[in-house]
Amino acid sequence: MDIHKQQYPFLATKRKKLLCEKSNLSLLAFFVFFFTIFSKELKSQSLNIFTTLTQVIPQQGKVVINQSHKIEQLVLNYIAYTQSTSLSGYRIRIFSASGTAARARAYGERERFLSLYPGIPVYIEYEAPNFKLYVGDYRNRHEAFKALKQISQDFTHAFIVPSIINLPKIE
Repeated sequence: MDIHKQQYPFLATKRKKLLCEKSNLSLLAFFVFFFTIFSKELKSQSLNIFTTLTQVIPQQGKVVINQSHKIEQLVLNYIAYTQSTSLSGYRIRIFSASGTAARARAYGERERFLSLYPGIPVYIEYEAPNFKLYVGDYRNRHEAFKALKQISQDFTHAFIVPSIINLPKIE
């Protein structure tokens, strides 16, 4: 081992850099996980998690966070985005296929659906090797089931799936 250190001193510096990069990624993953879990609580408070953690509370100690401000901004942007645009709900899958013509078929089914149900949003997702076509943004299973009863007349293989949905538009 000592022979390698003498022959290749740059390897030690590379290892240190890799370990530092891995620990930074682990720290970032931890922060994203932690903030995602507690984002609802943070929304109700006017402070963000970084401010909350670094507040000085008498007789309870002090937390110092040494990190790039870019990480803080990234996490806060992620929290703001997930809170403002989506929530758990249901969609209806009306099509799924793989193969060489799957993409064209998915877009064809999308056009067919839009011509029959113009007010319902349509989402195409590619999950290798399948193209999947989802419709609607339903907050609960009951809403999705009501729509499924109507949609299944034209798309017989349709079924309800849990999904992250877009917020419904307020009229």
